[in-house]
Amino acid sequence: MNVRIVNMPIWLEPAGEFDLIRLGRDRDGGYLVDSRDVATADFLISLGISDDWSFDQSFLLRRNVPLHAFDGTVDRGFIANGFRALKFIRAVARRSQVKHYYSAWREYKKFFTGSRHHHSKMVGLRNTPGWLTLSEIVNTYTPEGKVFLKVDIEGWEYRLFDDLLAEADRICGLAIEFHDVDLHWMRLKEFIEKFPLSIAHVHYNSFAPLSDQGAPLVLEVTFSSHAPVAIGPVTLPHILDRLSAPDHQAREVRFVN
Repeated sequence: MNVRIVNMPIWLEPAGEFDLIRLGRDRDGGYLVDSRDVATADFLISLGISDDWSFDQSFLLRRNVPLHAFDGTVDRGFIANGFRALKFIRAVARRSQVKHYYSAWREYKKFFTGSRHHHSKMVGLRNTPGWLTLSEIVNTYTPEGKVFLKVDIEGWEYRLFDDLLAEADRICGLAIEFHDVDLHWMRLKEFIEKFPLSIAHVHYNSFAPLSDQGAPLVLEVTFSSHAPVAIGPVTLPHILDRLSAPDHQAREVRFVN
């Protein structure tokens, strides 16, 4: 099988080798993060959960801290409706889809209990009913201590840049997915140059195509508050990386000027 090349700008290259572990499922929804950031977290904030909280579950198995998850598009009723819809179309739905929705419906109430909270709120707008800003979340729900932040909010992440910079001293680690990257290269570059945490890992989401220049349109980037364990160029994909779906094609990452 021919391995296609993914071209990424040099300013996305990780600062070196970090103590990476994989949290979450083996496909889309899992992230590589630095274990030291997990160990120093006092809270986990998860923005965007849909019907997959495998990252949060894996995180809390390593570091059992209070979780505040925010997603105004989903609740147990939403998951149940999805399950019912797939039952009605089960003749064409894949069995794995039906099984996934049933499992999510069953596990939602079991998982979000005690110090694990799901807030049915959207994130990114100020003074808007049903919405919160990232700074409001950090200061209201985690008034002190270090926060590990996971962000997957389907394009709204760019609206968080100012708050991410303002709250950077509270953030011990950040795993974030960037969408429509080809439309926001310069905004992303400017943010990375200002953000004090270091890039620990970069992964292309293979559900999205590459641009005509071979650049990914959806990126998963992990930032760490810790220094690399070794300085020097890294080889990507990392041994712990996984394709977003099992039938996707593997691609080698190359950093270019």
